[in-house]
Amino acid sequence: MSNEIQVASQQRGLQLNTMDDIYRFSQAVVKSGLAPKGDTAETVMVKIAMGLEVGLAAMQSVQNIAVINGKPSVWGDAMPGLCYASGLVEELAEWEEGEGDNLTAYCRAQRRGQPPVTRSFSWSDAKRAKLSSKSGPWQDYPRRMLQMRARSFALRDAFPDVLRGLIAAEEARDYPTQRYDADVKAQPAEAAVPPPPAASRAEPATQQEPDAEADPKRVTDMLAAYAALGYDAATVLKIAGVSSSSEITVGKLNELREAYRELKTDGVATATAAAAADTAAESTTESATEEGATK
Repeated sequence: MSNEIQVASQQRGLQLNTMDDIYRFSQAVVKSGLAPKGDTAETVMVKIAMGLEVGLAAMQSVQNIAVINGKPSVWGDAMPGLCYASGLVEELAEWEEGEGDNLTAYCRAQRRGQPPVTRSFSWSDAKRAKLSSKSGPWQDYPRRMLQMRARSFALRDAFPDVLRGLIAAEEARDYPTQRYDADVKAQPAEAAVPPPPAASRAEPATQQEPDAEADPKRVTDMLAAYAALGYDAATVLKIAGVSSSSEITVGKLNELREAYRELKTDGVATATAAAAADTAAESTTESATEEGATK
């Protein structure tokens, strides 16, 4: 194992060759006071490791990678830099339109040889997501925050291979402080709700066979839910492993519903899309239950 941290002769910054190098460098960063408040040597190591995945040098990773709620993210100002460095950017444009609740930030990102991807985020979206009332940047720099959100959506959709799943730190900070699995465990037990009187209980719904053909209306509702997340019908059919919507079975529909919920949990949709997708997905779930009870 190396006993020295080497300085690369043809690269900017330090060249860390081993885990021991990275750990000792991380300790030095924490002791120097350059690491954000609360960071440990282990946190700095995670930042450097994630930075190396996307092409950042060690100190660039310390300054531009943030670990929020246990998940690495990248500050919005670094996202265009990573995409430009990949050499895949044909065009990147940002602008805003409107005023008041209609104030909307836009970002258009085009990958070489691909059609442009345009995403937006408005003050109405911020209100719907309960962001506009948050103290801090949303109150002090609302235009900048709208810009960061639109930028994050566009660059993540246009350059997923470059960003490797990283979301903007400005976006990650707005997510609940508890992780999703912790939230689930914290929910009160179902048994706490008193059951209805025995005489008024309905007969249990008949379980549909997984291989049975799914109701076309349920399939249409699910395709609408995915469309609100930005997935076209061809992509959804590919996820389901079928060539046409008529081949989607009850089992496939349930798998699509679970995949949709995971995508929504990961924050893929904008506030507007999430609201529309929620309605479609819940309609699909409730209708499927009613259909089972009828049969």
